[in-house]
Amino acid sequence: MSTGKQYLRAADIAALTGMSIRSVRRLIAARTIPSIKLGGARLVAMADLDRLLSLTPDPTQDADNGAE
Repeated sequence: MSTGKQYLRAADIAALTGMSIRSVRRLIAARTIPSIKLGGARLVAMADLDRLLSLTPDPTQDADNGAE
């Protein structure tokens, strides 16, 4: 039975975000990114990753937008 959700492993998240696998695993262990355990693997729903990434500020954006 398929739930229609897409799940990613830590290595997949690392490749998509440019983070190290170790950093991704730390986020999962700290429950910053919700995950499920299936067999021996920790899996993260793509929707949860998208939600987390949308909360992360873009470091290239200037906070004051150049106003002085």
